[in-house]
Amino acid sequence: MDVVSNTKGQMSGVLLKRVDTGEESVLEVKGLFYGIGHTPNSQILEGQIELDSAGYIVVKEGTARTSVEGVFAAGDVQDHEWRQAVTAAGSGCVAALSVERYLVSNDLLIEFHQPVTEEVKKKELSDRDVDMGFDITMTKHKGQVIDEFDQDVHFVEIDIEEDPEIAEAAEIMGTPCVQFFKNKEMLRTVSGVKMKKEYREFIEANK
Repeated sequence: MDVVSNTKGQMSGVLLKRVDTGEESVLEVKGLFYGIGHTPNSQILEGQIELDSAGYIVVKEGTARTSVEGVFAAGDVQDHEWRQAVTAAGSGCVAALSVERYLVSNDLLIEFHQPVTEEVKKKELSDRDVDMGFDITMTKHKGQVIDEFDQDVHFVEIDIEEDPEIAEAAEIMGTPCVQFFKNKEMLRTVSGVKMKKEYREFIEANK
């Protein structure tokens, strides 16, 4: 009927009710699994497609065909015996192929073709190309992020979507990513979110 919790808001049991007497009792448990899908949700099809007494769609054995031509069923809604993910996936494949064959056999299949496009070869960039294309005056500067080191660090933020060539040349695969340079030599690459303490200690050690 319901879930019972303790003073800490944690589950401590379930409230049960006897269907014959109406008597309620608490069963002490620490976990609960909800079971869904045991009743097929096929009410919308009543009177339109053949259903069995439990509400499952009736299909011809070994196929996905229903009592209505051109209508196919897949998954647990037509499987009252196994009801497993793997069997549902298999029946989905059967239904998909059945639909395709039905459309072809009835000249109902319409094919759409995309125009052929020529592949544009990506230019190979050298370090020189990147250096020539990088203008530090056009980048975003976030000095306020490291105000305490404004006399020791020159901070530049690069948008890898706006400047993918720079990111590719620096072998940056994702963000956030911070690279430390000193005298034009890269000292370290830090990927992911890190604590400020880690950045502070590294900068202090490499002033």
